[in-house]
Amino acid sequence: MRILHFIWSANFGGIEKLVLSLSIEQMKGDTSPHILRGCRKGELISSISESGVPFTFAGLKNGFDFNISRYNEIVKLMKEYDIIHMHTFNPLIACTAIKSRKKMIYTVHGNFNLGRKPRINDHIMNLLRSIFLRRSDVQVTFNSKWAKETAVTKYRLKDRDLTVIYNGILPEIQLNEASNDRNDFKSRVKNNFIVGTAGRFNQSKAIDRLIRSFASFAKNKDNTSLLLVGDGSERPYLENLVDQLGIRDKTTFTGFRSNVGEWQSLMDVCVIPGKFEAFGLAALETMQKGIPTFVFQDAGGMLEVLGDDLSEYVISSEADLSEKLKDFYSHRKDQDETRKSKLRERAGLFTFDKMVSNYKHCYFKILHTSDKQ
Repeated sequence: MRILHFIWSANFGGIEKLVLSLSIEQMKGDTSPHILRGCRKGELISSISESGVPFTFAGLKNGFDFNISRYNEIVKLMKEYDIIHMHTFNPLIACTAIKSRKKMIYTVHGNFNLGRKPRINDHIMNLLRSIFLRRSDVQVTFNSKWAKETAVTKYRLKDRDLTVIYNGILPEIQLNEASNDRNDFKSRVKNNFIVGTAGRFNQSKAIDRLIRSFASFAKNKDNTSLLLVGDGSERPYLENLVDQLGIRDKTTFTGFRSNVGEWQSLMDVCVIPGKFEAFGLAALETMQKGIPTFVFQDAGGMLEVLGDDLSEYVISSEADLSEKLKDFYSHRKDQDETRKSKLRERAGLFTFDKMVSNYKHCYFKILHTSDKQ
């Protein structure tokens, strides 16, 4: 099988890491992947180049760029593949996929623009996405049941075969990054109770909820630290909030780090405060390490990652999180291996191999349907 994956950029995000890891694994079998990137930006550019996975730049400037010469070039590229697997929506790419007359899969990874006021561009893009996803020749998959239910309503999808393929824990991708900063941090906060999170700092990640909860919890406690791994547009606002709450001396902003797993392993407790997350790979990553991982009730598909067995890690408010942190802080010296094993066992249900196998089954299914038609 020849699969052409489309992503917008090579940013170090969940979707981009998933597509790269999936493509690398597909190359080991009877599948020939190719990554088509919308634009030339992102921290994973070198990783994609070094992976051996063939890739092409679409050369688009923005989501509404419709360059005719690029259109013709991409159609020609797509005709060389059996399946076009889109992981994000772009009008030009959607049109080229239709023009190529190849089988199409679109995976809904989230990005529903929930929790903020939609802009005009959002309305236009959502309308175009809805029209595309309702086509009978597009197989739509989702990374959680929540993402499926949300998309069915938002895009008015027809009652047809809609498949949920859960993400799996991805192999760690590192960019030859030194660990000096991590070692310095480890020495500086030795014996501290470390509360942390890792991810892209944007509005939907709601990291301000964690900061306020930590400030309330850490009051009059000298041996506590807040570890914020990542970067993004919200960082100036978050740094200002830390200063306003008087916890600058307790807080560390690492900036972008590729060796996320090494930083996560330092956390006593991890909080993923994001709203309306379609899945939540970050939660799986820390659960796999046996680290208590908290999410909010409005976490969306992330609640499916925890399931009913780990409902104790679902919090209702910032005040509730502060109380939970106090409880874990009070019992931080207790070695509860049963609790750690439970977290690891739950994370073990979402394996990378299972995800790869489910996508392969989906590919075979639509190719078989195509043959019958």
